[in-house]
Amino acid sequence: VGRTKRLFTTAQRRAAIVRDGQCTWNGCDQHASRCEVHHIRWWDRDKGGTSIGNAALLCKHHHTEVHRLNLSITRLEKPPGWTRRQHAKAELRQTASGGSASAMGIDVPVAGRTPLRYVFRNHRGQTINAPDGHKPDR
Repeated sequence: VGRTKRLFTTAQRRAAIVRDGQCTWNGCDQHASRCEVHHIRWWDRDKGGTSIGNAALLCKHHHTEVHRLNLSITRLEKPPGWTRRQHAKAELRQTASGGSASAMGIDVPVAGRTPLRYVFRNHRGQTINAPDGHKPDR
């Protein structure tokens, strides 16, 4: 969809749900069904596009906080245990379009492994929220 439409499509939302599974704010366990899809590179502020690569699930509370505090989000590189879905032994989940997550190029967790990690920073670059064990940039 890119910059032609601001809102994520149903298929993009479902792909984000498959990938993230819950609110991406570290320490929040709000289920994906209660989350909104946020533009990592904001639509207005950063001119970010509407794509699964620029999407992160946030519960309503944390989505509001990200905007209120003007936070930036960085998705960390894939932690150990992540692989393209076609190599995973876990059961395939289907997206709204009827295709597999791997067909859409989405990285998803192998069952029982660590999920994607996100770091939230303020306008000064200070880390506001990060996964346990994350070493801040120096």
